[in-house]
Amino acid sequence: MNDFLIDSIAASVLMDRYICKPNLMNIKRINKFDLYLYVMIRNVLSVIAGYMVFAVSSVMLFNLTGQPPHQDAPLSFKLITLFYGLFFAIVAGWVLQLIARQQTLRLNYVLAAVIFLLAGISMLTSGGSHWTQLFAMFIFAPASVLGGYLKLLLVKKD
Repeated sequence: MNDFLIDSIAASVLMDRYICKPNLMNIKRINKFDLYLYVMIRNVLSVIAGYMVFAVSSVMLFNLTGQPPHQDAPLSFKLITLFYGLFFAIVAGWVLQLIARQQTLRLNYVLAAVIFLLAGISMLTSGGSHWTQLFAMFIFAPASVLGGYLKLLLVKKD
């Protein structure tokens, strides 16, 4: 479903440029710039989708449990958050690779940098306890790269 959505968006950009029906005969009319544009759109959307998997799952955890994210929490909740966040950070990296269809971890490093930077900005702008931001910066961001690595390993085995 995600591949269809992203392919549809990229195809619509190309279609707007050429105003032609999508068939193999018209593929010859696509120039290099349009192919780079297609790949760029796919890459940007894959990073956004990966971050959304991570961020939405985090917001859901704190909303469903009623635990404020910027206040100290019991050790048991921190451990639950640690494993929950690890799981969804790995899923985020996996989803990024599913959408991007690349052979490298370059975009996973971009996703890790986005998670790290946004957690750092949150830490600078919010008061209270910063355990959630520290988890995101030093555990969940690298785990998103692990998710991409696991996806690439699975592809290499096939």
